[in-house]
Amino acid sequence: MIGQRIRDHRKQKGLTQSELAQNIVSRSYLNQIEKGNVFPSFDIVKKIADKLGCSIDALWQKDANIDNLIMADSKKQLSKLELSSEEDTLLRIEDINSINLSLLNQTELGIFHWIKGKYYFLTEEMSKAIEHFDKSILLLKDSRNKVSLVRTLHDLGYLYYIIEDFTAAFQKLNEAFKEIQEYNIAGTIRYLVLLNLGIVHGRLGENYSAIRLLMDVLEVSKRTGIKYQYGRLLTALAICHRSCKQYDLAEKFYNNAKNYYQLENDESKIAEINHNLGSLFFYKKEFSKSIQHFKKAISYFKTTVPISIHIFKSLVYLAEIYHEIKEPDKGILLCEYAYSLDPPTSEKIKVLKISGKLYSDKGEITSAENSFIQAIQLAKSDSSIQSILTTDLYTELGILYYKQVIQN
Repeated sequence: MIGQRIRDHRKQKGLTQSELAQNIVSRSYLNQIEKGNVFPSFDIVKKIADKLGCSIDALWQKDANIDNLIMADSKKQLSKLELSSEEDTLLRIEDINSINLSLLNQTELGIFHWIKGKYYFLTEEMSKAIEHFDKSILLLKDSRNKVSLVRTLHDLGYLYYIIEDFTAAFQKLNEAFKEIQEYNIAGTIRYLVLLNLGIVHGRLGENYSAIRLLMDVLEVSKRTGIKYQYGRLLTALAICHRSCKQYDLAEKFYNNAKNYYQLENDESKIAEINHNLGSLFFYKKEFSKSIQHFKKAISYFKTTVPISIHIFKSLVYLAEIYHEIKEPDKGILLCEYAYSLDPPTSEKIKVLKISGKLYSDKGEITSAENSFIQAIQLAKSDSSIQSILTTDLYTELGILYYKQVIQN
């Protein structure tokens, strides 16, 4: 028996049960193994063999159930990994790679590749994640385990959403939605598929379809009590209603999202909602409310390390308001502050553009011209900048020259 062989090797090494068991199992558990009262897992036997300085085979020898034990151990490991949190998945790559794939059936292999895809998604190795998610879907297509298939389709769709391939995201999430409908799958996975499918509809400009799906999610949340990514749901509804120029509904959902994040004490999200409310009131020409929300957002964004990209957007909007209400000095100070933070090129161009408009408001034509020309040069130097933005800058420069001619 394996227990007897462990005992013999231990005594040959001159180790007590306590010494051998240390950092592996308790002394009492090792005693039960040696007596043959319990059968150890493959993982435990491997650790014992390493400590004894012998091969695993020396302890197993001809025990008939070794293959069954190894198979059971691989399946148990797979089950644990399937239920792991994101943090645990990142820490357990050795466990993932130690699974004996030859002992898994087709469905289990599909789950294994989903776990690998999840790991690579978390480490931001997206091409590898896509490869494993695709393998998982292929293996699970004919499986009875439709929940696992839907989960992989959702996760791949969400990956495509993150990398902003919205067409591919829609295709995968729509496949997941069809499976949910056909097999009447409920619970959190249904909630997530509907949520992300709705958001992707919105990103593709299909705002009314997005609202219908997202309202379904809201109903599911009210009925089941599921609040997963609830703030994201409310924010998505606000954005879609705003895109449809349903400003009152947009304001309602933004405020609901803000209340939710306040309960969660999530200051970052509260600041983002303040920015969104600021831009909403900007389009509604309610500038005093807009200024109030942008100032709250900027106050938080100033404290982040590294500084949030959102601060540049809020500063540019606020400067635009000062252009609208004819207070250029305040706007210019904001632009100088934004530029001093060394924003990304796209945001730097926006800062220079509004600076040019503000200097024009003050009648400082040379400063306005310099701002527009500098923005055009930056736009031309970056191939990722849309040509429409460059055209817009030339238009502003043309308007400036026209004003100069009129004044003269």
